[in-house]
Amino acid sequence: MILKKKPLFLFFLIFTLFFFSSCQKAQKNKENYYSEAIGKKGSELKTALHEIIREHQKLPYSKIWDALCETDADPDLSGNVILVYSGWSVSKKWEARGKASGNNSYWNREHIWPKNRGKFETSPGIDTDLHNLKPEDKTVNAKRGNLDFDEGGEIYKDPDGETENRFDEDSWEPRKEVRGDIARILFYMAVRYESEDSRNLELTETVNKSGGTPFIGKLSTLLKWHEEDPVDGFEKKRNEKIYQIQGNRNPFIDHPEWVKEIWK
Repeated sequence: MILKKKPLFLFFLIFTLFFFSSCQKAQKNKENYYSEAIGKKGSELKTALHEIIREHQKLPYSKIWDALCETDADPDLSGNVILVYSGWSVSKKWEARGKASGNNSYWNREHIWPKNRGKFETSPGIDTDLHNLKPEDKTVNAKRGNLDFDEGGEIYKDPDGETENRFDEDSWEPRKEVRGDIARILFYMAVRYESEDSRNLELTETVNKSGGTPFIGKLSTLLKWHEEDPVDGFEKKRNEKIYQIQGNRNPFIDHPEWVKEIWK
């Protein structure tokens, strides 16, 4: 009987050793992920981070629905996603994929850095970068449009419910719980797509709603939000899930202190 069980025992022993070896290797790779950026500041740090995060899996736009159901899942209700601006927890099944456009209760894919503020409407990779995509109610998403981010304006009242967002003619102020999240997404985009494929996304102090320009403001407000709304558990878990799906990370979630080393 012992001899018969020996091959099975060896199989589990080898499997266990392989599993722990893989876990240790993955952890080591994660620890070394930013090794080329350590000790750098200013433009050198920005360039180093760009080189680290620029290579990743470029997802087709059709796959974004399923990905957002993972990255933005409600931790308390597994069948729901949390909408970024409104903060509502809604069913994953309410996604607008293949649905009639007349129903405004569906959620769709919001580009935090708007597609037409950089002319990447049809570009693979930048158009489907999960770090820049969040689920949002269709009408709220449409109201934000391609507005810059800043404080002030009137409270936005959506037909589907109350929101804590404000807006005026050229800017959008999201609810306070995600202001830091929004800022760190935009910091990521400005580094990832710096001088990339003839694009050079930049953060600026000006706000204007004209499309086509690869600029988003207001930088001083985003820096303020980054300090006031620090990285939380939801943001960290989202970064990990995107890393698993897409293969790169948002450095300003892992190292919030690097923001002030690049933008002062």
